[in-house]
Amino acid sequence: MGLLPGQARPAVRRIALSARRVVTGSPCDGTPHPDLEARRLARRLLAATG
Repeated sequence: MGLLPGQARPAVRRIALSARRVVTGSPCDGTPHPDLEARRLARRLLAATG
């Protein structure tokens, strides 16, 4: 995966800790809400890079 550049950490941290920004997500098709997915991925990236 590589290291997360130091300049990107604040932006990734903001995504990981942000409140839901999108009012509506995908139609009721069972897919995760875009903001929930973005936060999950940002948290994984932060955890993987220490």
